[in-house]
Amino acid sequence: MKIIGIGIDIIEVSRIKKIIMRFGERFAYKILTKYELNIYKKNNNKAKILAKYFTVKEAASKALGTGFTNGIFFNQIELSHYVTGQPKIKFYKKTLNFLKNIVFKYKVHVSLSDEKKYTCAIVIIETYKI
Repeated sequence: MKIIGIGIDIIEVSRIKKIIMRFGERFAYKILTKYELNIYKKNNNKAKILAKYFTVKEAASKALGTGFTNGIFFNQIELSHYVTGQPKIKFYKKTLNFLKNIVFKYKVHVSLSDEKKYTCAIVIIETYKI
């Protein structure tokens, strides 16, 4: 297996709180998938969960080596979890097409950490052999 890319991101939760205060729900609707929006709406700590989604998406875009350019958007990267609680990422639309143009089979590793004031994520994308 070969590493395609590694991305890391950290954010202060208060930064997300300020964005929510300024733009309300618009920010969440801009960056989250439908699945993520359902979870976000049910959560009482909106800033904390939005910070988690934001950092994962930023780290994933860095692992892809693209950032959010050329038609790749936040809402094309989705964070969910396995039954065990381990986080996983799915890619959609242009983001998925971009990755499939690099490598046909891939594996994504995600790690999240959050404290009261900060949330951070690391994403590693590697080739996958059967």
